[in-house]
Amino acid sequence: MANTLKQSIEQALPGLVTVVVNNAERATLSEGVDNGLYQTVLLNWYPDFYDPDNFIQPFLSCDQGSPETLCEKGASQGNGSFYFSSEANDLIKQQRAEQDLDARNAIFDTLQTKLVDEVPYIPLWQNKDYVFAQGQVEGVSIQPTQQFLLWQISK
Repeated sequence: MANTLKQSIEQALPGLVTVVVNNAERATLSEGVDNGLYQTVLLNWYPDFYDPDNFIQPFLSCDQGSPETLCEKGASQGNGSFYFSSEANDLIKQQRAEQDLDARNAIFDTLQTKLVDEVPYIPLWQNKDYVFAQGQVEGVSIQPTQQFLLWQISK
């Protein structure tokens, strides 16, 4: 994927941008991100549970930063988006504490509107997953949550 992105950028902006692709083991990559070594980081991510917070907090929450420095410490820095917004941080904390589902959804609506306006990151690549099974096997599918529900499979 990195080489495809490199080719696309350099083809669209010949002579203006040079993309250098470097591979790193996860521990080295994480340390480099923590120390501000990389200008851009390309990672793979997979949700571990189906809740809107799981798709928001890891990429947008920041413990320390400013609009000038961006995120210097926190989830968005560690995951490479470097997004910083005091308002977004407050909304993320509010929705995590909110017990009323309608009130929590309203917080997410506000946060989503903010993110549409600010565009803190752009997902570049989305794979399509496929599941194969023999004809007599039923109930085989991948859910929108990327879960593979084994208890629904029968023969």
